[in-house]
Amino acid sequence: MAPESFGYHVTPATNWPSIAEKGLIAHVGERSECLQESPAIFLFPTRGDCDTALGQWLGDEFEDIPENGLLILKVDLEGLPVRAPAEFEREVHVNIPAERIVAVYQEDWTLRECGGVGMPQEPQDAFSP
Repeated sequence: MAPESFGYHVTPATNWPSIAEKGLIAHVGERSECLQESPAIFLFPTRGDCDTALGQWLGDEFEDIPENGLLILKVDLEGLPVRAPAEFEREVHVNIPAERIVAVYQEDWTLRECGGVGMPQEPQDAFSP
C-alpha cells in the first residue's frame, strides 16, 4: 500500500480502551470546538508531519498529559473519504473501525502493537500510561 494510504492519529493513552473497542469516532473535540469545525478525525499524512506537530502546537495542546502518555495510531485510510485541508493534515468525517488501526506507537515511535484485528483484548493493561 502506498504511504499516502495511511495516516497517523495522536491520542492520549487513556483513550485506547474505547478506541480499541469502538474505533475512532468522528466528533468535534476540545481543540476544534472553538473553530466551529464539523465532526472529524484528524490525522497526519507522514511520521515527519506528526513529529513536527508534536514538537510544536500539538505538543502544547497535550502539555497536561504525562510523559509517554500519548499514543500514535497508524491508520489504514484506503477507500475512506479523506480530505486534505493542508499539506500536513488529513481529515476523515466518518467513523474509522478499530480494525483499520494497523500499528500503535508510543511517542518515541516504539512499536507497541500491530496488526489491526490482532489488537489486544485488554488494551488498558497493554497501554497504561
